[in-house]
Amino acid sequence: MHPSALIAFIACAGQLGVALLALLRPGRSPLAMPLALLAADLFAWNFALAAADLSQSPIWPWLDATATPLTAPLGLDFVLVFVGQRRSLRRLRRAAYACFGLLSSIVAASALFPALREVTGPQARAWPLMLLAGTASVCAVAGWLLVRHLREATSPDEAARTRLLLLALPIGAALGSTEFLINPLSPLGIAIPHLGSVGVLLCAVVMAIVALRLRLFGHELSTSVVVHATGLTIAGVAAYAVLFQLLGAHRALLVGATTLLTISLITVARRAAADAARRRERLSQLAALGRISAQMAHDLKNPLAALKGAAQFLVEERARGRSIDGHTRFLDLMLTQIGRIERSIDEYQGALRIDPTRAPVSVATLVRDTLALQPFAASSNIAVRADLAGDLPLLHADQDLLSRVLENLMRNAFEAMPGGGVVTVRAERSEAPDGVAITVEDTGEGMDARAREQAFDEFFTTKAMGAGLGLPFARRVVEAHGGDIELHPRPGGGTAVRMRFPAA
Repeated sequence: MHPSALIAFIACAGQLGVALLALLRPGRSPLAMPLALLAADLFAWNFALAAADLSQSPIWPWLDATATPLTAPLGLDFVLVFVGQRRSLRRLRRAAYACFGLLSSIVAASALFPALREVTGPQARAWPLMLLAGTASVCAVAGWLLVRHLREATSPDEAARTRLLLLALPIGAALGSTEFLINPLSPLGIAIPHLGSVGVLLCAVVMAIVALRLRLFGHELSTSVVVHATGLTIAGVAAYAVLFQLLGAHRALLVGATTLLTISLITVARRAAADAARRRERLSQLAALGRISAQMAHDLKNPLAALKGAAQFLVEERARGRSIDGHTRFLDLMLTQIGRIERSIDEYQGALRIDPTRAPVSVATLVRDTLALQPFAASSNIAVRADLAGDLPLLHADQDLLSRVLENLMRNAFEAMPGGGVVTVRAERSEAPDGVAITVEDTGEGMDARAREQAFDEFFTTKAMGAGLGLPFARRVVEAHGGDIELHPRPGGGTAVRMRFPAA
């Protein structure tokens, strides 16, 4: 076997292994599918390079040229998910898929329309240069996104992941571009070696390090997953190598055999991925039930704590022979908290439908009353502060719903600071005329960009016992009042949740 074909086969093995690790990983991760598709595409065109070198059949360069343009948009898609910008930059993502998909379609159509082979054939010069220019643009955008993400990263592990990806990007792009430059530069007497497979191999090594060592998917991959992925990879690549050695001189048989082997590998991988997905789905359903129960307990804990505190105070007063006639405010507090519990139960029975009962609400009073209950929830090493601007306008809102949102956000802030810290609730005028902004800030470890992008999705949580319902509930309440809610990382660590409400 030629050295270039051997390197290509090793690169194929690396990318196939990365794809299987992504598909068989535990838990749910938004990075899994983009990484699996990118690795599968790199596997396809590297396999085509090796097959073309060994068999000299025209079908393999065609497959190579069809799969190669898709690498750039798939790589950009992976980077967008990694930096948490897939939704905000969805137009850029769609444009990349449209442009490079068109280039790939032109090559695919050349099998049916011979006239197109003059544009995409072995002697073509314009098409490779167009592909190279587009790929360079995508790499520049991806590099800029990763550099910005590195500057904002607060976790050492996240910074290490980003640095490794920044290392893989220029290496893979520079070595991979040699495949595009061979035809345009060869008439000028410039010899360009085939180094694309070397770049892909190095990228596979980096991806494996990030996935295994730095927990790219947020979970440690189990030994069984790694063993299954490694075994299937070795078996598949070894089978391809044997086929080329035995059938290299018989092109038709070679194409048929490799097609059957590829279908078999896809079937086995798909079945393994489906089994893993079913296991994750069962665990997810059980976790969802537990999270709903946990969220209900979360919502009822504060009013029950207030009820308990008021009742204990009144019982103590009676036990000491004192009259409770002067403490009717505690009875009013108990009735208010019972009403809150009843409304919470009604909302769960109504599938958490948000139907605000609007009335004039003083933001300063709302914040002070909510903070007054927090000693029941906060630990002794957490300080709670209020920063309230003067002359805040009244909101036309449901005070009980807003109070529940504030309590949920503060509870999240407490849980984000197991070692202690400061929670600040800030109320100020927003950018809109007579609008109000309420911000809850903590000084905890913060959230990475991927977690921030998913934070408002139902049942998404980064906590082992989290319900994943607090922030989605907050979003629904704020939007029901005509406002919006955003998550922002705090300089130096921590997270700020900012809610903006329009004027009454």
